[in-house]
Amino acid sequence: MATPGHWTVPLPAAGSALTTAQPWPHGFNDPALARFIEQALTHNHDLARAGLRLYQARLQTELTRRSQQPQLAASLDIAGAGGAGREAWRDRGIPTASVTYQPDLWGKLASQRDEAHWRASASAEDLAQTRLELVAEASGLYWRTGEMNARLALSRQ
Repeated sequence: MATPGHWTVPLPAAGSALTTAQPWPHGFNDPALARFIEQALTHNHDLARAGLRLYQARLQTELTRRSQQPQLAASLDIAGAGGAGREAWRDRGIPTASVTYQPDLWGKLASQRDEAHWRASASAEDLAQTRLELVAEASGLYWRTGEMNARLALSRQ
């Protein structure tokens, strides 16, 4: 089976890379293939779940990072007491402030930070892998459908 002419691209000069200004599905000059892949990517639940896992992992990484920073707190308590006359009224304010910091003596916090970072990295890799598998499957199905249609057309001749 011959490759369609609109799928071919002139080879680059020796030592240079083949480049295209378009994303790779569009490099085949087959709008139907590009649409098919985009639909598969848009409407796939596995890809959406992988994206949500990545988002959750990034949020957890940020929470871990923030929990390891010094925590500041401040408050102002105002209390008053008095009788019937204006002169008898007394009030007082008590400002308080606190700073909390947990030193990482045995590396526990660093391990938590590393774990959160690696979980986010693994989730990003899972998303990329899921996307790649989906594109490969969609492309294969598209080309098998084209091959079956070509065989069907040949058998009708």
